[in-house]
Amino acid sequence: MASRTSKGLGQMIIVILVIIVIIGVLFGYFARAKSSAIDAKKKSEAKQIYTLIQFYFVGENKAPINPSKNDGWCEINKKYAGKKCLFEITRDGYAQAIPQSPDQHKYLYHDDDEKFLIAVEMTKELPENRRCKHSDNPRMWCKVFPKTE
Repeated sequence: MASRTSKGLGQMIIVILVIIVIIGVLFGYFARAKSSAIDAKKKSEAKQIYTLIQFYFVGENKAPINPSKNDGWCEINKKYAGKKCLFEITRDGYAQAIPQSPDQHKYLYHDDDEKFLIAVEMTKELPENRRCKHSDNPRMWCKVFPKTE
């Protein structure tokens, strides 16, 4: 009798171990899928913000003011000296609201004499050809609009 019980117990332990391994594999898969979905959402929203800035640029014949003194970068929707970054977009009716990043990596706006750009840090490192050329961060993705052709 004892051998049947220990044999059954051994089989049950094997089944439990197999279930644990399957759960571990699925957990890793779903974690990667979630981060990919977040990155896709961030790219999509950054492109929406980019389009809003283009509309503003064409409609107003100027780029939105960057209220930050931080090397030309401002965090979108953050207040600098009482003005939100890209506040003109909503103030002047180009959008009712500007999207907020779904994670802790905020959308950024940069403006200089030659271009403006929207950037966001992704959850994982990007391939060399997909990285923002205007940042040293290997996870930074951006969309650039040249002001002059």
